[in-house]
Amino acid sequence: MGAKRKKMPMVDLSTDLAFASPPSWHTGFQEVAMGDTAIVNAQLPEAVRVGSGFVVKAALRTGLKIENYEVVVRGVSAPFTNTFQDVHLFSDGAVNSTIANNRPFLIDYHFVRLHPNIQPGRYQIFWSLRHIETKKPLLTGRGEDSVFLGSLHILPEGLPSKASGIDWDGNLPKELRDNFAEEFTETPESGVFEFIFNEMTGKPQHQSGLSFFAYEQKYRISPSKHFVYLTIANGDHAIRWGCTRKNLKTAVARNIDKICGRNDFQTVLQSGDENITLKLEIIIAEAKIDPKEQQTANMACRGMKLERDDRSYILLPSEAYDKKMLSFEQQFAHLVALHDIDSPDDYSCYLLESIGHAFYRGRVSGHYE
Repeated sequence: MGAKRKKMPMVDLSTDLAFASPPSWHTGFQEVAMGDTAIVNAQLPEAVRVGSGFVVKAALRTGLKIENYEVVVRGVSAPFTNTFQDVHLFSDGAVNSTIANNRPFLIDYHFVRLHPNIQPGRYQIFWSLRHIETKKPLLTGRGEDSVFLGSLHILPEGLPSKASGIDWDGNLPKELRDNFAEEFTETPESGVFEFIFNEMTGKPQHQSGLSFFAYEQKYRISPSKHFVYLTIANGDHAIRWGCTRKNLKTAVARNIDKICGRNDFQTVLQSGDENITLKLEIIIAEAKIDPKEQQTANMACRGMKLERDDRSYILLPSEAYDKKMLSFEQQFAHLVALHDIDSPDDYSCYLLESIGHAFYRGRVSGHYE
């Protein structure tokens, strides 16, 4: 059995899709001309949950034979450059020149079904009208082929899973609105570190999940390809954990549980919360090398791993940078001496590259990659 398709509400085609005067939707939308045609109003919900869909309505003043045209709804999310596109007949073919009957205001009423794997984010929604056969779009007075309708928040949690604008009003809940600007801007890591800090100290939970989705998108983190390391340091004491999980939020949450259960965790906290440093680092590349050969690699943004059987010793790129070990020889000698390796001959050697952020006393302090 195929998936059930969303049933659209019943409409009276003679009254709901064609008007003698523009609809008064009170949206504040500014009319945009496209030659002799113009979008005079538009309606869009604020938010929709991943895996669902939303209703878009656009009021058009036109004398076109509208059955010869199709609509393109396009969503673009910055700064992550995620996109989606929906192409449909004007009002799904429910309105045409006969139904219009010389009424110049026609309504494009359509339910956009989102792909179940769409990436969360704040999307700008654009609407365009193009000829079905030639695919030539109508252009605005500024030469643009689409009109900006507004912004839509596509979120993985915190919203009803039903159709936005039909089964619920589509308004973004206040608790999400208060946190969303921080989590889906250029620096979503701030929300990630707040989650870590709150987990460690037992403080009230920040809105969980959204900042992690934003972080994963920004840095293109793939759980199947990347290894996540979390380091918690306070002065000369530090605890580090590394793992791969289904997603970054799960990785961090489970790391916190394990770190807080270690005997030396209280030692890290002994100087007070204000002195804690958090580092979240994702290994994005790993290349095997032969330590016996002359190495010419620039180590400024790289670390090293020595591995044998099920044991491995790692110097993360951030640690190498902090210790000013910017040569292959320095890093190799440091790992061998630190772990009392009698003979490194039986170990495989890998160069590591990473991206990550450090968090000092309530703020993100820097980025390394």
